[in-house]
Formats: sequence, C-alpha cells, structure tokens
Amino acid sequence: MGRPRPLVARAAEWAAALQDLDDRERTTLTGQLTRVPGLFQSRPVVLAHGDFSPVNVLSYGTSLTGLIDLESVRLADPLFDVAWWEWSVSLS
Repeated sequence: MGRPRPLVARAAEWAAALQDLDDRERTTLTGQLTRVPGLFQSRPVVLAHGDFSPVNVLSYGTSLTGLIDLESVRLADPLFDVAWWEWSVSLS
C-alpha cells in the first residue's frame, strides 16, 4: 500500500514556504493537501518500473521489445509509471 501521509507532510512544508499565495489560495491548497490520503486509500499496489521513460524503452519499429534500467523497480500505485513517463517526456 502507498504511503501518502509523508508525501502530504512534505508538500505542506513546501506550501508553507510559498510567499506569493494569498489567504484564499493558501486555504485552497491546504484543503487539497488534506484530500490526498483519501485519494490513495484502497488503491491497489503494483510492481512499477520506477524509471519509466523513453530512454529505458527498447523498440523495433512500432513494437515494444524490452525495458531496461530496472534498479528503481518498486511497489507503487498503478499510475506511478504513467506519471513518471509524463514528467520525463515533459522535460524534453
């Protein structure tokens, strides 16, 4: 099972350091952060690649032929690799 509470605690620390938020924005952010643990409650856990990005995908034409760089494999939310892929692709 995931551990969203440490994630929320760290995000709250980051949020506290934000200087440009007005009271309404800060209240909204705090409210959203308190919802995070409930969003992950009862979610399944799967084996995730952990570093799923284009550089770690082997292909031949349009066929996926393999995945490499498995040192970051972990148990995670089913959307972990999808989110990691989106983040890594957005950097380029």
